[in-house]
Amino acid sequence: MTSIEGEATREVGAAREAVYAVLADVERYPDWMRIARDVAVRDTDAEGRATRADIDFDVKITRIRLGVALAHDPPRRIGLTRDGGDVKAFDGAWENEPAGRAASLVTYRLRLDPGMRLGLLIRGGVVDRVRAAVLDGSLDDLARRMA
Repeated sequence: MTSIEGEATREVGAAREAVYAVLADVERYPDWMRIARDVAVRDTDAEGRATRADIDFDVKITRIRLGVALAHDPPRRIGLTRDGGDVKAFDGAWENEPAGRAASLVTYRLRLDPGMRLGLLIRGGVVDRVRAAVLDGSLDDLARRMA
């Protein structure tokens, strides 16, 4: 079975708190993240931040519905774990460190097991393209959003 794992880091031209605010606003992901198509928040915490959500992603070869549980550690980290959807396993995190007064160093980590059905579509060279679209593409989109 093919899994998709990796991490990517980008410097983003915005303060850590501003970057965290964008990352925590899960409902707005489709506004700036090219692979995100639709988001339905299922639960929020006392601060109004999403703690469970369904996100539809278009990874070119197919659309994937991913249910995620989000664990917030503002403004440093948002942890993500599978909470339903089309994949067998998923965990990841957005990590956000200061890089000066008006910049942040953002790392996106993920580990995804697509399962049997999606695994038939996501294999070979497709794995590298999906990994690049998810990791690098999402960070590039974030950097554009924060510019």
